[in-house]
Amino acid sequence: MNNYKTILGSKYPIIAMAMNKVSDINLAKAVRLAGGLPSLSGYNYNNNYSLLEQDILEYKNTFNDAKLLLSIGVDELLTPQIFKMIIDYNVEFIELIPDTDEENPNKEINEDNKLVAVKLLNNAGIKVFIKCLGRIGNIDNVTGLILKGREGAGRGFYKTDPLFDHVREKHPSLHIIISGGIGTAEQVAYYMNKGALAIGIGTLFAACKESKISIESKLKMINASSTDITRFSTGAAQNALIFTEVENDNFNHTAGIRLGVQGVAAGHIFAGESIDQITGIVPVENIINILVSQL
Repeated sequence: MNNYKTILGSKYPIIAMAMNKVSDINLAKAVRLAGGLPSLSGYNYNNNYSLLEQDILEYKNTFNDAKLLLSIGVDELLTPQIFKMIIDYNVEFIELIPDTDEENPNKEINEDNKLVAVKLLNNAGIKVFIKCLGRIGNIDNVTGLILKGREGAGRGFYKTDPLFDHVREKHPSLHIIISGGIGTAEQVAYYMNKGALAIGIGTLFAACKESKISIESKLKMINASSTDITRFSTGAAQNALIFTEVENDNFNHTAGIRLGVQGVAAGHIFAGESIDQITGIVPVENIINILVSQL
């Protein structure tokens, strides 16, 4: 069960998953201080790679390392500026998101590029975890997989538990980070005992004290339950707490999440079934301490 300490180097096997328009440097630092592994999402910088570099530098100046999970797509990773940044600052972990056909999310459209990117990172000593919603694809030179179940916020195609069992059976040597609706100490202990490397948490951290989401939106999450979670019928099939659906939003419902982060008048917050465990706006440290209390 302590394998995560060797692979991840974190105090606890809790990873803050990268959240669209939510994950930022302040949340990342709070997660690290609380003993978890934080993340940053390359997508949240809107192609302003200088801002991403500033945040990575701030993190490294704070902790004297770049022990964090940078979530990024294959095409972005192969951008020379980003790849150089990762190498120069020794960002230790990458969540690599394969680009897929929007009409067929299980079909990768850049398999060759992914293999190139993974090999380059592997040669640089950087640990690569491929994000998987269902299809595994080529796993040469990867450290492990990040499995996302359909009970979680945003996208997921298969139930978390059977997805874990299926992948664990087919790829017993891979390190698996499991996420998707996990929000209790019992669930964390359950998956760690089944052989997970670590547990990915999103929704609980979205409502924490250090999250950039507005107080109004966090209160809406506190007063909601999993029965209030809606799966979008257009665009990406994502789970969200919808305030008012935005017309003509893009495939990933980006305009709606931007509005939902700011308030409840319009838009949405991506959320999963662990919303049932949110009872107040509390610090990250409190959340992590509860999640690891049965380990």
